[in-house]
Amino acid sequence: MAHINLRPLWAVLFSLALAIPSYAQVTIWSEDFSGYAPGTMNAPGLWTSTGTDCDDPGLNIGNQFGVFGGQFVVNEVEGAPCCSPAGGGNDNSFETVPINISGYCTVEFSMNTGSSGDLECLSAGMPLWGCTGVTATDDFHDQMVIEYDLDGTTFQAAYFCGDNGVGPVSVTGLMGNTLVIRIFAANKFGNETYTFDDILVQGILPQAPALNIPQTTFCQTGASVPLGNVQSGVSGTWSGVGVSANQFNPTLAGPGTFTLTFTPAPGQCALPNTIQVSVTAAPQAFTASDQACLTGPAAIFDLTTLNSIVNGGSGAPVSWYLDPNANVPINNPSSYATPVTSNVYAVVTVGGCNSFPVAVTLTINTCNVMPPVLACNPAGSQSVCEICEDDMTPNEVVNLYVFFQNP
Repeated sequence: MAHINLRPLWAVLFSLALAIPSYAQVTIWSEDFSGYAPGTMNAPGLWTSTGTDCDDPGLNIGNQFGVFGGQFVVNEVEGAPCCSPAGGGNDNSFETVPINISGYCTVEFSMNTGSSGDLECLSAGMPLWGCTGVTATDDFHDQMVIEYDLDGTTFQAAYFCGDNGVGPVSVTGLMGNTLVIRIFAANKFGNETYTFDDILVQGILPQAPALNIPQTTFCQTGASVPLGNVQSGVSGTWSGVGVSANQFNPTLAGPGTFTLTFTPAPGQCALPNTIQVSVTAAPQAFTASDQACLTGPAAIFDLTTLNSIVNGGSGAPVSWYLDPNANVPINNPSSYATPVTSNVYAVVTVGGCNSFPVAVTLTINTCNVMPPVLACNPAGSQSVCEICEDDMTPNEVVNLYVFFQNP
């Protein structure tokens, strides 16, 4: 759950900045022991301390325990219980109040520790507590232990036996609700001192990732657009009107302005974020129809003559297609040939936005063409003739073949 890191604090913060460049690291709790009167042993609402001196009349009488010179000092304070014939059991403690670390993605704490004098290590493997009954150990062993409680469970962060390893300390990767930092320090002779200072608790606050999608304005008839399930390095899912499987479908949404929500997947240091998209209503297209006679293998239609009907007289461009999805264009709509009654499909475009395709029915009639009657006027004259049309299309071009026969 956590690991001990004795690297300098600047290196820890730098590595965190590289790993999580977009997140906000904030100070949750700190103590630099500045502004306190010499010998201060308690700061209500921040921390408390308890010390036991076994060879002097009391604390800070021939010894030092508390804040001195802007740091917490432990000098010749043996710690409870006092041992016989000399020495002590090392239980001098400094303890923070419970620090609220809920709501942070990850938390770390750091401090600086120091030492001076002829500190001695007589238990390299583990801290000693209480009286051992061995005079040399009880009267000469010096130690500093740093612990922390995370939601009531205690962990050891560092153990300094004598002056071995004394220096900057940091613990990273903490997650929970409450954190308590506890420091035990004891030494036995007048020239021996432990100090600690600059206790800093910092946390990473979750941030909403910046959102980047291919577009934010759509036409109602536009294609679905993938929104991207990774935003600023954060994995998640999209929701909102018109959203399905992390894609936005403007046809499903319909015209209007909509708020889409990106929700980070669990376990990531991120908050949901939203983005607005707008959908423009598709222009209106009107149905139409036309008919023609089949006088050969196919009837010919000039579809462009229907544009003013399809666009409602707006003058907007009209495109023609063979299929209802408007995927297969009619390349020459002014001369479209078809052998049977069928539908073609028209699309009106306004401002780059296409209408939904509308069906245009082309009806082919089998026309009853009567033989033309040739009459000459005046009677018997061969110079002026007119063709009378029965059941024929008006203004139709007729090829007239005249055969002359010698009486």
